[in-house]
Amino acid sequence: MKKTIILALAALFTSSSYALTWNFTTETVDTPPLKFLYGATNNSNSVYTSTTGANGTQFNLLGAGYNPATMIVTSATVTFWFADDESDGAENVDIFVNGTNITGTKIFSNLEVNGAHPAPNYAPYSANLGDFAGLIAGLQDGIMEYQVRLLNGSNYGSNGGDTYLKIASISATGTYRNVNNNVPDAGSSIALLGGALAALGLLRRRFLR
Repeated sequence: MKKTIILALAALFTSSSYALTWNFTTETVDTPPLKFLYGATNNSNSVYTSTTGANGTQFNLLGAGYNPATMIVTSATVTFWFADDESDGAENVDIFVNGTNITGTKIFSNLEVNGAHPAPNYAPYSANLGDFAGLIAGLQDGIMEYQVRLLNGSNYGSNGGDTYLKIASISATGTYRNVNNNVPDAGSSIALLGGALAALGLLRRRFLR
């Protein structure tokens, strides 16, 4: 019985309670930080960079509870939602993360985007950052820049394409950097103790039958 109790407690204290999840989402109606992308060749309105302007918003896990000093990201998925209410042909984009088209990694190339207003009709496009070299490592500080570039020019008519970049989000999972040496905070300790006592009670009733 003692051995069973010890094993149960060990399982409790080394369980998935150390698995962590962080989410960050930014969205807009028609204004920054995201925006309406449109234009012909070389039109700056055809590019959205997450750090541009006073309302620019990078993917930021720090406000979601991520602490790069004590935690590590092991996986992450980014999603971009688009909406286009016009019947003016296809809108295609390139999307870069961990930088811009100059410094970042292209996760979508010549992606045709759809979607419409209102929100339930936005079209989402997701990518697993683990599928691209160096992106999980680049997220360890909790912050990642992204850029969306509307492709335009002769392939999309003299006025180029147009679409709304409505939402950009990231969902990341990870753990503490050193689970064995991590000391839970007071709230976590109380919760763990309560769970341990409940487990002991269940085991005691079982063996008294």
